[in-house]
Amino acid sequence: MNNFRLAYAVTLVFFIIVLIIQGMLFYLDNRDLPGLSVKIKALHNQNDAKRMAIKKLEDKIYLLENDTSILEEKARSDYLMKKKDEVLYQYVES
Repeated sequence: MNNFRLAYAVTLVFFIIVLIIQGMLFYLDNRDLPGLSVKIKALHNQNDAKRMAIKKLEDKIYLLENDTSILEEKARSDYLMKKKDEVLYQYVES
């Protein structure tokens, strides 16, 4: 029974030492995290600016696509006005 307790204690101490070493390595690898948070915020700001530029371009494309439909409507209404004028002239001439 004492051998089992000794093996259990040695295994437990081994895993605790491994966890401590991993924690120290993690700390050493991530000492620059505050600097990284500033960089991440800067990247987010750049991405927001890019999103706004893309949104503006999408709005311009949408307006350009709709301008053609507005021009088509104007041409159609001009054609109808011309037809009405022709009918009116025919009525006046008769």
